[in-house]
Amino acid sequence: ITYEVSYNYGRTDVNTNNINLRLEDRFYAAMDAVEDPTTGEIVCRTNLEPNAVIPVSDFTFPYPVFSDPNAGGFTDAVSFTPGANSGCVPFNPLGLNSTTQAYADFVYVDAVDKSKLEQNVFLASLAGTTSAWFSLPGGAMGWAVGYEYREEKSEFIVNEFEGTGNTWDGSNGNAVSGIEGEFDVSEFFFEVQAPILADMKFAELLEVTFAGRLSDYSTAGKNESWSAGARYSPGWGLTLRGTWATAVRAPNIGELFSPQQPNFFAFQDDPCSIANINANANRARNCQQFVPDGYDINDFITAGIPGVTGGNPDLLPEEAETYTIGLVWEPEFILGLRLIVDYYETEIEGAIDALDVERIAEACVDLASTDNQFCPLIQRDPTFGFITDHRSGQINLGAFDVSGVDFGFNYSLESSFGFWLFGITGTHLLDFDEFQDPVDPTISTSRKGEFGYPEWIVNASINWSLDRFSLGWNGRFEDSQLLFGLTNAQFDGNPDFADPSQSGSAWVHDFNFNVDFTEKVRLYAGLNNAFDRKPYLGALT
Repeated sequence: ITYEVSYNYGRTDVNTNNINLRLEDRFYAAMDAVEDPTTGEIVCRTNLEPNAVIPVSDFTFPYPVFSDPNAGGFTDAVSFTPGANSGCVPFNPLGLNSTTQAYADFVYVDAVDKSKLEQNVFLASLAGTTSAWFSLPGGAMGWAVGYEYREEKSEFIVNEFEGTGNTWDGSNGNAVSGIEGEFDVSEFFFEVQAPILADMKFAELLEVTFAGRLSDYSTAGKNESWSAGARYSPGWGLTLRGTWATAVRAPNIGELFSPQQPNFFAFQDDPCSIANINANANRARNCQQFVPDGYDINDFITAGIPGVTGGNPDLLPEEAETYTIGLVWEPEFILGLRLIVDYYETEIEGAIDALDVERIAEACVDLASTDNQFCPLIQRDPTFGFITDHRSGQINLGAFDVSGVDFGFNYSLESSFGFWLFGITGTHLLDFDEFQDPVDPTISTSRKGEFGYPEWIVNASINWSLDRFSLGWNGRFEDSQLLFGLTNAQFDGNPDFADPSQSGSAWVHDFNFNVDFTEKVRLYAGLNNAFDRKPYLGALT
């Protein structure tokens, strides 16, 4: 019996520089320019009248920074002291290159947001065999048991300007807020390896494995996962294998506690507005709870509605079920050859993903009842019904069904001309169906062929060595896929949606070589992307 005990601590600190944050009290003070009656120069009004209120845009959100939130349209100076020595520089927004350096130095500031991530991990395990007590026909059983405790903490400290509501985002009700969160998990696990048969005719190996894990998350509660597998080799270098497993993935620290960032709702997409209210069978009935008859968003709002998007501390774990079946063949009549083929299929439920606010607003009123997870995320004016605030971001949404084939080929050859090693590994994506319609869980869209999910990916390599010299080539092939930001759904019924739409297939070739002059001296060099394959387009505008 062997044992292991370990403790690990890790910490990551990130400082994010925000360049040229606009301070609203200074911006509007600089805009409120008048003529100095003594010198005739254009100056900020607050330089002459320290007690003068600063007029602001009618679209500015009534944050507590304002002297009279009920009246709106005015703000106090919170980041500078009005008067002759305030440093305020007048600004004329009209004309080419009207911004001066002195004005920019007064209005714009640089600020730092700070993030800190910490992790503590304690692990203890025992492992051994049953050889001292009993053995199966194929040999002694192997086993392992253990306990793991993990604690993760996250803290985001926003810069000193955001919290006052005096930045552009803050004045619109979208100030970035600081946040901190943590979770811990205790896990017990075990594994068993049972060699049922070995070294028999038509049964060179028959082995089964089983593993289980019980997890208790402070955020997601208790969860169980397990896996069962088998390997069977009838001989001739052939091994058949398969697994059946369930898995649970609890939300990570970022999905739970990432900071709330500014976000805007496109006002014309309000599902209860008269132009959209009949798009779903349940919508008109449910909208009666929120808006009056004949409600038209254009009567109230003609601009983006501010809100926030970010992490969600109420997320539940993802649950997955996975099947694999495959073979490994190392034929005895071809030494050095190894072939691998595995079919896999994975179904994920409660998948954690981001849902935009427009879809959240629709889901609130399109489901059979408004008693759902989406309606609390949309706030409306109690009198007129228009949306006043919203939250979006990570939620448990729908499912994924993924299937494909992984394959590999390796062949090694030793000759008088040196040692050769050939390798090919790859994957063929058969299906990737995404069920993310919060209203109808039977509706799916295919992700196969979208950016990041090509149908084929192949890695190939050839390496040769002789004495102290070695030379190698590595290539990566990716099948053509839709460019970033495009989806298959956009092309359904409209194949000319965008041009160009495809990335094109890509082969990227890397070369390397080594020369060992002595046991302690080596010269090596490499050339990546030797034939200069250009990267995919990052965006279409």
